[in-house]
Amino acid sequence: MADLDRADLAMLLARLDWPVPSVRWWAIQEVASLLTSKTFDSQVEIALIEHLSAAKFETEVTELLFVFWLASRDGYSVPDNLGTAIAARSQLSSLLLHDAGYVGASNGVLSSPLLLAPSIFSQPEDLERAVGADVPRIFGTMLRRLEIRSGYPFLAQYAFEWTSSLTHRQAIWLDVSHFYSHKREGVTGQFVSQASHRGRSAYLRVLEIAREYWGLPDRIAADYSLMALPIDPLLAKLRPARPTWLVQWPHEVTANAETLSTYVRSLVTRFEHENGNQVLGAFSCLIHQSELEVLDLTFTLWAQLSEIRIDAQHLAELTLDEAWHNKLHLDGLSTVGWCEPDDSICKLANTGAKTIPVTGRVYPIRHGYLNTEVTSRGIYAPLQIIGDTVVEVRPLDTMLSYSINGVVLGTNQIWNMEWQPYHLRETGPHCGICLTLLKENLPLLLQNVPKEYLYFWELKKVSRKQEHEPFTSESIVGMVSME
Repeated sequence: MADLDRADLAMLLARLDWPVPSVRWWAIQEVASLLTSKTFDSQVEIALIEHLSAAKFETEVTELLFVFWLASRDGYSVPDNLGTAIAARSQLSSLLLHDAGYVGASNGVLSSPLLLAPSIFSQPEDLERAVGADVPRIFGTMLRRLEIRSGYPFLAQYAFEWTSSLTHRQAIWLDVSHFYSHKREGVTGQFVSQASHRGRSAYLRVLEIAREYWGLPDRIAADYSLMALPIDPLLAKLRPARPTWLVQWPHEVTANAETLSTYVRSLVTRFEHENGNQVLGAFSCLIHQSELEVLDLTFTLWAQLSEIRIDAQHLAELTLDEAWHNKLHLDGLSTVGWCEPDDSICKLANTGAKTIPVTGRVYPIRHGYLNTEVTSRGIYAPLQIIGDTVVEVRPLDTMLSYSINGVVLGTNQIWNMEWQPYHLRETGPHCGICLTLLKENLPLLLQNVPKEYLYFWELKKVSRKQEHEPFTSESIVGMVSME
């Protein structure tokens, strides 16, 4: 059996601890692939279990267990002693273990004894500073919901667990300025710090307290623990691959309604030239970036049901006013979900609207914090807004596949564009996503044959005249026909 260079393996495992979410996600994928290689599996397994046994926070454990879970999707058998290496057990770690096929007797031990918070325990100042920055607000929202329903002090216990989390651990201050390079002003990014581990781990420990002392059913505790998932199982295998049909934005051209419509047509034309039986159903990506200007383009496919075309600005106002929020439903750790269009879209279609969306952005109700870049860019899906059939979504190799009653509609593909761990606040991350649809199956989404298909596009333009000046932003919208 060949040996994997120890330095290479150590470097790869070190990437599992980087504060950049996407780097962690990609490292998890690579280590999982080594576990299934049959050449390095034993060597990697031993090193990974050693890494797992050193994990002190509950969320550090779940991230490492996700490597085993991901490998199990490709036939890897989880070792029977894996649970004994867990020193910070939680409901979420137990879910991942058993969903990966684990049959061992031990699920691991708790990071520390479960102690109830003192009767009067207020939120510490460092937690107040962390919430909304390192720690998502959703955890407080979910615990407040349980507190209102049960009468038990979930929020006080959360603050107590946050404070107690450093009892046996040294505080580490994360300086993310290195990852921002010199471009700190006006940019943002997601990072995994010790504070974010403390916040998510405290949340998981409160659920353990609630099970032990307050009678919280295991099923509810398990469902709530999914809020701390490191990676959404549906998205786990997505890998960036830049399409060959991308068209470079001409640097000398000014971005306006006319030039953007021309660019969208050229992009669609080139796509169809390379993929004759498919339609470009949706697209979202940075198409140009320099020190003075960044262009972020998104477009979706619409069906025109009458001879009179709707105005692009009116359509933009309509979508903005209605605040459409299409949902991507996912249960437990399932890798199969289904799309639910927003009620207002369905009402629009049922009242005889002349222009209806064929595709649109969907928002997963389950979230993995290492997938933040992709979900921030947006996941775009076919929308079944007429009729009772459901659009299903599932992984397909390194993409997502959409279908109705087993008939494939299309797939998602992601890629990176001059990737950086940060981006301007006014634009999306340095990644792109598209939805491709099979032409022959488009009628499954509509009851009537449309007069024509249209692309509704929106550009976020962020620019400045000099490098030392602040950026200004504007939005430009338009529509073009699908030839």
